[in-house]
Amino acid sequence: MIPLLALLLSTPQGRFQPLPSIGDYPPVVLDRQLHEDNPTLPSYMQGRVIWVDGTANLAACSSEENIRHLVANVRDAGFNTVVYDVKPIVGYTLYPSRLTAQLTDWQGQTMPKGFDPLKEMINQCHFAGLRLLVSLNAFSEGHGKFGKGPGYQRPDWQTTILRGTPYAKIGGLTFPLTEKPNAAPPAGFAATFTTKEALADIPPADVVFVSASGVTAKRWMRNGYAVVGKGLPHTHGLKVLLRLEPKRETAATNQEQFPLMVNPHSLDVRDRELEFVREIASQYPIDGLLYDDRFRFANLCADFSDETLASFAHSLRKPRVQMEQVLTRTLNPNGVRGIKPGPLFDAWIAFRSQALKAYVQRASVLMRALRPNASFGLYVGSNYPDYQAFGANYGDPQTNAGFWFLTPEYRAESVARQLDLLISGCYYTTATVNQALQDGKPLGQNVEAAASLANSVIAHNCWHYAGIMLSSFQDDPDGLASALQAAMGSSQGVMVFDYSHRFEDFLPVFKALFKNGAVAPDGMKSYTSWLRQQPKPKRVILTGGSVGAGH
Repeated sequence: MIPLLALLLSTPQGRFQPLPSIGDYPPVVLDRQLHEDNPTLPSYMQGRVIWVDGTANLAACSSEENIRHLVANVRDAGFNTVVYDVKPIVGYTLYPSRLTAQLTDWQGQTMPKGFDPLKEMINQCHFAGLRLLVSLNAFSEGHGKFGKGPGYQRPDWQTTILRGTPYAKIGGLTFPLTEKPNAAPPAGFAATFTTKEALADIPPADVVFVSASGVTAKRWMRNGYAVVGKGLPHTHGLKVLLRLEPKRETAATNQEQFPLMVNPHSLDVRDRELEFVREIASQYPIDGLLYDDRFRFANLCADFSDETLASFAHSLRKPRVQMEQVLTRTLNPNGVRGIKPGPLFDAWIAFRSQALKAYVQRASVLMRALRPNASFGLYVGSNYPDYQAFGANYGDPQTNAGFWFLTPEYRAESVARQLDLLISGCYYTTATVNQALQDGKPLGQNVEAAASLANSVIAHNCWHYAGIMLSSFQDDPDGLASALQAAMGSSQGVMVFDYSHRFEDFLPVFKALFKNGAVAPDGMKSYTSWLRQQPKPKRVILTGGSVGAGH
């Protein structure tokens, strides 16, 4: 059989060329220029990964019979690899662990206490000829929606976020602001209003109009806003400042994300997360380990604990560092918080990535000592520019694309060379650049473009499988078929998230597209060495994308 990518690139006519059709599904058309630097593999080498989320599939993995049924479905569909999420964001494990409690019930689903689904999943996968990789959520130790998880009892683990308390300064007077704009404030507070219509029920005596230049005005001003509250000064021409009083909060305070994020700089946290690697890899014959998307910081304003600031100062050989030297939180009239970078901002984002790189180095060394033939990797969002805010730099150290954050110091703190596999979430319903052009959709928000960007920044340091979201294609099997083809044609494999998303409804699509068997290249160490010796991409083609982290 001729490799799909080789056939595409060998065709002399035109930039956009169709892949060979598979089964009854029409072929997708790929952009040759996006893939000119991709390595050509034999057609039998392709990762076909199904992700099994720990909480969503608790019942499906609650007995030997249920796991046997799940594995049979996956095998019959043509997949060759299962990723089993054994430490979800809640911080408990699916298998019996000495490090944390076992998760045996979740949203009406139950599993017998003491049952070991990981042991059974490995047995069934290996019996069926499938590989089994485990997934861990490294720096999440609780679930905010349900208030569960060991991290809530350990505030010393939690990341410290620089958030700030909002206030308005009008002339020489200061008024505390509510967190919610366009709503009447309680007594003792003021609020910002960004639409004139929202002021309809507000007494005029409580309203101060503010111009776009930030001074009080006589009426509603275009691109301006209003401040509402009791006792506000009504003198025209006063300067109005919206500010945030610096305030550091642990992750559980005003929690804005589902995962309860812990501090990657904390020695206690890092040692704890490494113990999960040791526990699993020493007791279970796994074929690989992936860190899920919580391998990161909470956001750009974490971590600002005393411990981290002291460590940052030490890295700069300074006695101390003030927070405003890194960044200052800013406030917009619509309540959105921003940042004002300080003189040490570039050093800060490189410092955070260095912490994650150091952890990956320790985890990969430990993993390879315990399971030399197993794969080690990450799941990330495919839009690489987003990830500087989270500290996860998976690009090659030599990546020199047009991203504003790519300083030499940041590039040096890459984890790419420690990985065997990277799975990127290309969670779009549009399959290809060609389809996006025809549909008038954003050029970068499709599976092909997203996978291409990840390919370019990884630069052949590890294998790359493009991920798709199965729930995006409910009642659209043709759309799923196109997305699968785009993923397989644009990377070295595909990951489908998640088994709980009505997997059985799509068996005909999987069987048609995976009818010819394949082996996952990340499990072949000799080919991984070959991959790393391939010429680096000559350029990074930027097409845009959308945020893929933070939930």
